Amino acid sequence: MTTKVSIALLSLLASAATLQAQTQVKGRVVNSDREAIAGITIRHGEQAATSNEEGYYEIFVASPGKFTLSFTGVGYTRKKLTFHPKGEHTRLQEVIIAGSGYHIDQIEVFG
Repeated sequence: MTTKVSIALLSLLASAATLQAQTQVKGRVVNSDREAIAGITIRHGEQAATSNEEGYYEIFVASPGKFTLSFTGVGYTRKKLTFHPKGEHTRLQEVIIAGSGYHIDQIEVFG
């Protein structure tokens, strides 16, 4: 019985430590003209978020210390940036993503 209680307490403490190390990251994705880009996928490990119509995103990062975010989207070049968290809430500067230079002239749908 005492062993089960000890294991339960250790599990609870481990999960609390993980929650404390987590930081909420918010930012905005724009193009070179500083126009918002919707639909950009922001990833950190298994965590992922997508920028909204105004280019804003929010993602939770559970790793302590510096972390790397990957920004990808159709028609845009992939970008990876490393940041240092600022407590529980980290607000990032605008991330500028360049177009990939590929243009789609026509789409065919078969079905």
